[in-house]
Amino acid sequence: MIHLGISKNLFKTSAIIDNNILIDFFEIGQLDLLFEVFDHVGIPKIIYDREIDEIIKEALKHYRFDINIMTTVEALETYAKLTSEQKFKRLSDCDKIAVSISKEFNCYCSSNDGPIRKACQILSIDNVGSLGIIGCAFENDLINQQDFILLVGKLLSDETSCYIRKNIVSDFLANYQLSIQ
Repeated sequence: MIHLGISKNLFKTSAIIDNNILIDFFEIGQLDLLFEVFDHVGIPKIIYDREIDEIIKEALKHYRFDINIMTTVEALETYAKLTSEQKFKRLSDCDKIAVSISKEFNCYCSSNDGPIRKACQILSIDNVGSLGIIGCAFENDLINQQDFILLVGKLLSDETSCYIRKNIVSDFLANYQLSIQ
């Protein structure tokens, strides 16, 4: 869980972004926040090629980002570990590559998926999801309190395909001493 003050540390760091994060921010009309919060955004080539809808690719043309592949022994060793160990069996190939590239670049792995978050925790890779990114934007005055609550509410609404349990959102907002009306 992201606590008040921790997400502020995200500001101007680097992240490898998973497709679910791109979809969330596209659906809430805030792709720009990803590129304002993070100094450097990378998208694994396999995710860009296989998972990202053309409409999102078109929207991404307005931003600077890298399309990444695994290039170091460390990334390949991480990928081998994720592939061979039973505790990582729920990760897709795209997930394993995103985690491995995050390890390679020593940056955040940005995903909402539980298996990715668990793998990142086990491998000591920083991880942040949509809520943490929105929290960082709020803590760094990129959005105001009203927009913060509105965006978090949109993630819970039928306007998006995002699935975040209400209790997680409630706990997240409680860290800011806020709630959704």
